[in-house]
Parts: sequence; C-alpha cells; structure tokens
Amino acid sequence: MAHKWLRIPGSAGVLILFVIAQSSAQEVPLSSLPVRMTKPVPDAVIYRIFLHHLVSFERAAQKEEAAGKSGSPFRNHISKKFGLTATNQTSLAQLALAFDLDEQHLRVQKGETVKKFRQTFFPNGKLPANQSLPALPPKLVQLRESLDLMSLHYRDQIRSIVGPDKFKSLDEALRSHFRHDYNTPSNHDENQGGAR
Repeated sequence: MAHKWLRIPGSAGVLILFVIAQSSAQEVPLSSLPVRMTKPVPDAVIYRIFLHHLVSFERAAQKEEAAGKSGSPFRNHISKKFGLTATNQTSLAQLALAFDLDEQHLRVQKGETVKKFRQTFFPNGKLPANQSLPALPPKLVQLRESLDLMSLHYRDQIRSIVGPDKFKSLDEALRSHFRHDYNTPSNHDENQGGAR
C-alpha cells in the first residue's frame, strides 16, 4: 500500500491524507477520487478571525512599547498587508480591542453554561452508563448566535471606518484567504491536456 499526500487549500489549511491502495498492475488516479465540496465560510467567522488577528498584532505592538521598543513594525504590517492608512489602522485596532472585550463577556457566559451542563450530566467527568447523551443547552445556541451577530456588527463598523472602496478590497482579500477551490479535473479537462 502506498500513501499519497495532497495539500488542498482550505479555511484552516487542512492537510488531507489520501491513502490509495495500489496494486502493481494499476494505479488509481487522483482525479478519480471524490472531493467533498464545502460551504463558503460565513462572514461572521471571517470577520471574527480578522478581528482576533488585529487584536494579536495590537497587543504585540503594546508589549513592545511597554518594553521601550517600537510597536510600529506590528502596526505597519497590518497597514501594508491591507493597504490601510495609519488612521484606519489605529481605529481598527481600537475597534478590535472593543470586540475582544465584548467577546470575553460571551465567553464567561459560555463557560458558566458549560460548567453547569457538565456538573448536571457528567458527574465525575463521565456520562453515567444508563443515560443517553443529552442535548446541548439552548443557552449555548443563543450565545453562538449572539457572537455571530456581534461579529457582523463589528464587520459593519470596519466598513464605516475604512470606507466602501477600501472595504471591498479588504473583504476580497479576506475571502480569498478562506476560499474553497476544491476542483478536480473533469474528463474533458484531462482530454484537453490539463486541469484547471
């Protein structure tokens, strides 16, 4: 049995291992393997990750400044990467820090809900043998929905800070990072001498 590794770009840079059984007589072509198509990454997730990214760079800049060094390299990285003005970068950093505080409140509520759920249904850290797996508490679903709505609200704030034209290019850059182009060549493409 031989192993073939195929890197397929995805939202988290997922490495997918295709294990292909090969006989000495015939090899299975990769193009004949089924490829699972995925849904596009939701806006709430894209912008939540972007805001986390901004928070990380702002905190790194603040840490450098606290040590008597310049935090500019971290801030300039964001500005250059996305073509932002210094004013845009400063405003987005402050917005991201505000998002982080709001998100922390939801995390605390989530932690309390999960703790109660575990104490109720998983005494000693295990589900008792005579019980079936319980449904998740509705509060967790509500918190996820609140987080998604909050993320979309902050996305709209980003749009108002950078303006519609710059937001369009930023949005396209973020979406291209999360795009799922898992295309396999069709028979027609193979007959034409190449894959897309």
